[in-house]
Amino acid sequence: MNLLKNLYTSNHDKLIATREHFSNLNLEGPLLMDLTQYWRQPIKLFIIGQETYGWNCDYHDIDSLQKSYREFNMGER
Repeated sequence: MNLLKNLYTSNHDKLIATREHFSNLNLEGPLLMDLTQYWRQPIKLFIIGQETYGWNCDYHDIDSLQKSYREFNMGER
């Protein structure tokens, strides 16, 4: 999991620049995954592409972005 956070941290400036470059499109995110619960699942299935209809978080804060992903509880029910 630290590898994923390190990847986000090392590219954070690029993520912010991309979002701000397209600010006229009203983009959400970046959507940064947090796979904490994934590793605890008996069946490991990961689907990318589910619509979130936006995040309520500070896109400058990696921890906030991952927390929003974690609290979304993707696939829990």
